[in-house]
Amino acid sequence: MRALTEKEKGIVLLLTKDFAAHYNARSLSKLVGLSPRGALKALKFLEQNGIVASTRIGKALIYRLTFDDYAQRLASLFLFEEAQTKALRWIKEFKEFKQATALVLFGSVLRTNKHNDIDVLILADEKDYAALEHLVREKNNILVKPLHPVWQVRSDLEKNLRKPDQVVLEIMKTGIVLKGQDVIVEVLASVARKWGDSLAVILPREVVKKENIHRNDRIRLSVKKGVDISRFFGCWKTKKTAQELKDESRSGWE
Repeated sequence: MRALTEKEKGIVLLLTKDFAAHYNARSLSKLVGLSPRGALKALKFLEQNGIVASTRIGKALIYRLTFDDYAQRLASLFLFEEAQTKALRWIKEFKEFKQATALVLFGSVLRTNKHNDIDVLILADEKDYAALEHLVREKNNILVKPLHPVWQVRSDLEKNLRKPDQVVLEIMKTGIVLKGQDVIVEVLASVARKWGDSLAVILPREVVKKENIHRNDRIRLSVKKGVDISRFFGCWKTKKTAQELKDESRSGWE
């Protein structure tokens, strides 16, 4: 297999971080800077090599990362490269946090120099919290802007992603993994496999527009499973024609 292009890497990175979303070639193309045709070509290549898989929902082909061993290794590598490219300063800033299993920088610190605080998700075992809290206090005595940690143990992170907790999903989607990329990918893979067993519901565009529904809105659906009556076809013996039966069924409503 040839090496992945930068655009293909971008697709893998996006499908890793935003694993809960439904992307087709057109929606992906806008986010990675490709034409819809170019995105489809890239997705087909990734699918042929077992990195992504497609599912047909209605008329759309929805793509997701397979999270198999090879896809996980690629995802970890691309998360590492993203951190080295976009957040090297912060990797150095948090190098003392050796007890942390993973660190995810998120929030306004990634968007502007005028941030009010430094948000970071700290994934660690509870036994290491005390030492890490001490490091946070030390950092807050040095840094101009306060460090605001979000504490998670691995089981809590998995549970919050499965709920799904929209705040934690947004952290994974928009944050940068400073440390523990392989651990974060393992967590995402575990959750994505559970999500893969779920059923998707497609809402017609007319309904979405009429009800003013937006992404991440909570809606209530009433589900009623239809009854398959095909097994009764041919079981009722009658001398009447189908037209006569149909006319009889209508007569009561006229």
